[in-house]
Amino acid sequence: MSTRELSHLLSEVRPKRTKWANDRRVGQVELYDALELVLQELKAVGEAAVPFLQQVKRKDAPDYYKVIKHPMDLAAMAKNLRSEVYNSKRQFADHLQLIRDNCYTYNTDPGNYY
Repeated sequence: MSTRELSHLLSEVRPKRTKWANDRRVGQVELYDALELVLQELKAVGEAAVPFLQQVKRKDAPDYYKVIKHPMDLAAMAKNLRSEVYNSKRQFADHLQLIRDNCYTYNTDPGNYY
């Protein structure tokens, strides 16, 4: 049996490894797969997701960072995911809640779209 054939057979036996699988994060693969899926779905919501995809630019809202002390956006969450910052669903959910809370805190005018 050639090395190539052996490798093919082993790949059939071994479970598929996701990009999150590594020795430092044993048991976290399922968590990161799920968190990545949630982020993908949020980004795919459409136009409603656009304001939350990237950090708020000062030119668009000059006083934003005076009002919002802990900014968060979906791009920052994706970066946190790539950097393996999240250790639990709770941490991830807290950042989603922060995005929502920041939106409501900054956009206080009842007639505001957001």
